[in-house]
Amino acid sequence: MLENGNTSILISNNVSIYDMDILQYLILALIALSSFPIGLIVSKYTRDEIKKGRNEILAVAILSGLAILLSFFLSAGERAVAITAAVFLIILCSVSLRKV
Repeated sequence: MLENGNTSILISNNVSIYDMDILQYLILALIALSSFPIGLIVSKYTRDEIKKGRNEILAVAILSGLAILLSFFLSAGERAVAITAAVFLIILCSVSLRKV
Protein backbone atom coordinates (compact mmCIF):
# COMPACT_ATOMS: atom_id res chain seq x y z
CA MET A 1 0.00 0.00 0.00
CA LEU A 2 1.28 3.44 -0.92
CA GLU A 3 0.50 6.27 1.45
CA ASN A 4 0.84 9.92 0.65
CA GLY A 5 -0.72 12.35 3.13
CA ASN A 6 -4.47 11.73 3.29
CA THR A 7 -4.60 9.55 0.20
CA SER A 8 -3.86 5.88 0.16
CA ILE A 9 -3.72 3.75 -2.92
CA LEU A 10 -4.19 0.07 -2.31
CA ILE A 11 -2.62 -2.01 -5.05
CA SER A 12 -4.88 -5.08 -5.03
CA ASN A 13 -8.47 -6.04 -5.81
CA ASN A 14 -9.75 -3.80 -3.02
CA VAL A 15 -9.80 -0.25 -4.32
CA SER A 16 -11.31 2.35 -2.03
CA ILE A 17 -14.11 4.63 -3.13
CA TYR A 18 -11.85 7.65 -2.71
CA ASP A 19 -9.35 6.22 -5.16
CA MET A 20 -12.10 5.52 -7.68
CA ASP A 21 -13.23 9.14 -7.37
CA ILE A 22 -9.73 10.30 -8.22
CA LEU A 23 -9.60 7.93 -11.18
CA GLN A 24 -13.03 9.07 -12.36
CA TYR A 25 -12.07 12.74 -12.17
CA LEU A 26 -8.82 12.09 -14.02
CA ILE A 27 -10.72 10.32 -16.80
CA LEU A 28 -13.24 13.16 -16.97
CA ALA A 29 -10.42 15.71 -17.15
CA LEU A 30 -8.82 13.77 -20.01
CA ILE A 31 -12.14 13.73 -21.84
CA ALA A 32 -12.54 17.48 -21.41
CA LEU A 33 -8.96 18.16 -22.54
CA SER A 34 -9.44 15.99 -25.62
CA SER A 35 -11.93 18.55 -26.94
CA PHE A 36 -9.07 20.83 -28.08
CA PRO A 37 -7.59 18.49 -30.70
CA ILE A 38 -11.04 17.23 -31.67
CA GLY A 39 -12.19 20.83 -32.22
CA LEU A 40 -9.19 21.45 -34.45
CA ILE A 41 -9.93 18.34 -36.48
CA VAL A 42 -13.61 19.28 -36.81
CA SER A 43 -12.76 22.80 -37.95
CA LYS A 44 -10.23 21.51 -40.47
CA TYR A 45 -12.57 19.08 -42.21
CA THR A 46 -15.92 20.89 -41.90
CA ARG A 47 -15.17 24.54 -42.70
CA ASP A 48 -18.17 25.09 -44.95
CA GLU A 49 -20.60 23.44 -42.54
CA ILE A 50 -19.28 25.50 -39.64
CA LYS A 51 -19.65 28.72 -41.65
CA LYS A 52 -23.27 27.86 -42.51
CA GLY A 53 -24.17 26.63 -39.03
CA ARG A 54 -22.34 29.28 -37.00
CA ASN A 55 -25.49 30.36 -35.12
CA GLU A 56 -26.42 26.78 -34.27
CA ILE A 57 -22.94 26.03 -32.96
CA LEU A 58 -23.07 29.16 -30.83
CA ALA A 59 -26.48 28.07 -29.51
CA VAL A 60 -25.02 24.67 -28.51
CA ALA A 61 -22.24 26.45 -26.59
CA ILE A 62 -24.75 28.69 -24.79
CA LEU A 63 -27.02 25.76 -23.93
CA SER A 64 -24.00 23.87 -22.60
CA GLY A 65 -23.26 26.81 -20.32
CA LEU A 66 -26.84 26.70 -19.05
CA ALA A 67 -26.47 22.95 -18.51
CA ILE A 68 -23.54 23.65 -16.18
CA LEU A 69 -25.76 25.92 -14.09
CA LEU A 70 -28.56 23.35 -14.01
CA SER A 71 -26.15 20.57 -13.08
CA PHE A 72 -25.82 21.96 -9.56
CA PHE A 73 -29.17 20.33 -8.82
CA LEU A 74 -27.67 16.87 -9.49
CA SER A 75 -25.69 14.63 -7.17
CA ALA A 76 -21.90 14.97 -7.07
CA GLY A 77 -21.12 12.11 -9.49
CA GLU A 78 -23.79 13.09 -11.98
CA ARG A 79 -22.74 16.74 -11.68
CA ALA A 80 -19.14 15.88 -12.59
CA VAL A 81 -20.21 14.00 -15.70
CA ALA A 82 -22.67 16.74 -16.75
CA ILE A 83 -20.11 19.49 -16.27
CA THR A 84 -17.48 17.52 -18.18
CA ALA A 85 -19.84 16.98 -21.10
CA ALA A 86 -20.82 20.65 -21.13
CA VAL A 87 -17.20 21.83 -20.92
CA PHE A 88 -16.30 19.42 -23.72
CA LEU A 89 -19.00 20.90 -25.95
CA ILE A 90 -18.14 24.51 -25.07
CA ILE A 91 -14.45 24.01 -25.84
CA LEU A 92 -15.24 22.04 -29.00
CA CYS A 93 -17.60 24.75 -30.26
CA SER A 94 -15.28 27.64 -29.40
CA VAL A 95 -12.23 26.01 -30.98
CA SER A 96 -14.24 25.13 -34.10
CA LEU A 97 -15.67 28.64 -34.44
CA ARG A 98 -12.35 30.34 -33.78
CA LYS A 99 -10.46 28.38 -36.45
CA VAL A 100 -12.95 29.16 -39.26
